[in-house]
Amino acid sequence: MAIKIASTPVITDAQKLQNITSISGTYSSFFPNAETITTVIDMDIPIMSVVLSAATTFTATNLATGKTAILLLDVGSAGNVPTFPSSFKFAEDTEPTWSGTRYWQIGLTAWDNATVRVVATAWEGAAAPSQSNLAGTTTTNDVRSPDDGGGSNLAGFSSGGLASNYSYNSVTCNSFTEYRVFLSGTKSIELEVEDKGTDMTGSLGTQAACSAYPPGYVFGDTITSWLDNVDTVSNAYSAGVDEWYESWDAPDGEGVYFITYTIKRGGTTRYNTIFYPGSQYAPNPSDGYTYTRGSQVTTTGNIQGSGAGTATYRLTYTPQPTKFYDFTATNNVTGIKAIWNCTTASDATGEVAALRTFNGSAVGTGSTDSGWKTSANDMSTGITLVINHPGPTASNEETHAYNTAGTLSIYGRDATSLDTLLKEIKINVFTSASSTGSPSVCLTNDMLVKVLQETTSATLNRVYDIEIGDKIWSNSGWTKVVNIIKDHPREGFYLLDDWLEITNDHPILIDNDGNNEWILAEDYEGSKTYNEGNVNTVYIETEHGSFEVFNEAGDNTFTVSGDYAKRGDI
Repeated sequence: MAIKIASTPVITDAQKLQNITSISGTYSSFFPNAETITTVIDMDIPIMSVVLSAATTFTATNLATGKTAILLLDVGSAGNVPTFPSSFKFAEDTEPTWSGTRYWQIGLTAWDNATVRVVATAWEGAAAPSQSNLAGTTTTNDVRSPDDGGGSNLAGFSSGGLASNYSYNSVTCNSFTEYRVFLSGTKSIELEVEDKGTDMTGSLGTQAACSAYPPGYVFGDTITSWLDNVDTVSNAYSAGVDEWYESWDAPDGEGVYFITYTIKRGGTTRYNTIFYPGSQYAPNPSDGYTYTRGSQVTTTGNIQGSGAGTATYRLTYTPQPTKFYDFTATNNVTGIKAIWNCTTASDATGEVAALRTFNGSAVGTGSTDSGWKTSANDMSTGITLVINHPGPTASNEETHAYNTAGTLSIYGRDATSLDTLLKEIKINVFTSASSTGSPSVCLTNDMLVKVLQETTSATLNRVYDIEIGDKIWSNSGWTKVVNIIKDHPREGFYLLDDWLEITNDHPILIDNDGNNEWILAEDYEGSKTYNEGNVNTVYIETEHGSFEVFNEAGDNTFTVSGDYAKRGDI
């Protein structure tokens, strides 16, 4: 029974103290019992104990500022690994390697209602057996990133869209990409990427910049290209090209009719089979696309059941996600997780905010950990990163752009392995709409500009290393960089005077019989060579409207435009 003082309970029926404040005195043989828990850490229990028989994910409850508790943890002889809630913050932001020692005393202090500060102490005992990384084989690796030994030059996934025009009319571009990490079967950890909508509309120019770049379109050190760069296409129809065609007849006058289904996409027959009427029909073409019959376009002959006839329908089709990474473990996988570390999350000024979600929750810059997925259902459903730039629209000499960049890290483990980082992939999604009245123009990454250093000196820096706010040299003195766009994909560039690498449409300033004149790089009459192929470039805009590009020796320059929307006299 409970014990009360002045009608106030001080010891509950559960033999726990409550409502005791401002006390003093002595006591003996007075201590809390350790309560055994399974997966829930309850901050109302002063001492908890747990012995792990498998990798275990914990949750926490009853957090309130100032509450303290102790967890006595035994990871077992197999060195089973615990996973604690994201609200648990370890000393020096470093979580211990649990599998190296069997016994742990873990001090817990609720810092507030959402944060628990944690100090973990390892004690001697029967040490868990030494463990190694998750064993297995990388069977697919169609995207290269720095962890493949290529350093920062390997771009990983570059995707998005760039739309520009030569007028003041409106132009729109949007991109929508989904990355999914999941377990296929019991051993295969995969990364699939799907372009769910990269589209451009409005008054588009004919520049190469007016292009969609879905995931896998990697510039420079090219290792893969996107398979069938097509989003879902609805109600497409072109006779003999994109169509759903059915024909039916009763052979030899029999009463049973047969229907022949023929699906064509891009002029190629993707599916052709005979089926009985009334049977459930779900086309399963070998190309991996999903096809749906749309509205009827033509019909001939008799209706089905009364003679021979045909019908043609519109076609809706959707490509399947592309698998870019696949690690096949030696043993059954017992857990997967992913971490999304977003370094850039910029939205177009005045536009709808981009949709960025990870593991179902909205995210911005910073690191987000999905936590370990350990059930078969959770691992097969997987972890999804969504980056949706919802259509920047520009008109009347505007440029609107979204940019999302970061690193996606993929982890796995089995019953006896360490938690293992399998793949780390750089991701950059850039989506831009530009209505400039002139082309979108750029320099290659390694071109040099003179940068003011602390008002006393200057150095030659690559344009790729320039940031907004830097002061660079122009033909009229120092000028501030007010806008810069990096990883700007273009098709080809000109080499002028054997050193300046510049796109064909970038204005340069020349001396024409003593008069300054702006011309396009492609119209330069000096030494000029065109280089084909995809190249990443940099867009720079300055307050002055121009700037100087230097050769490596620093003794030769070109004056180039730094105000692409207004190419008047500078």
